Amino acid sequence: MVVPAVPDIEASRNRQKSSRGGLHNGGYDDENYDYILKDGECFNTRYIILTEKPIGKGSFGQVYSSL
Repeated sequence: MVVPAVPDIEASRNRQKSSRGGLHNGGYDDENYDYILKDGECFNTRYIILTEKPIGKGSFGQVYSSL
């Protein structure tokens, strides 16, 4: 009988968070599970985000100004 290995709990606690500082998705999402966008970030290789704060909120997410 093969017993699967137990994940190292200490290693999962010591994982490095992203520089975005979010609470979910490895630090990339905020407390509402919305992706944290940064000023100047190129999103989907097409849009450049112009502001860090959303300008509004839609039915399915946040609204940002982009170029």
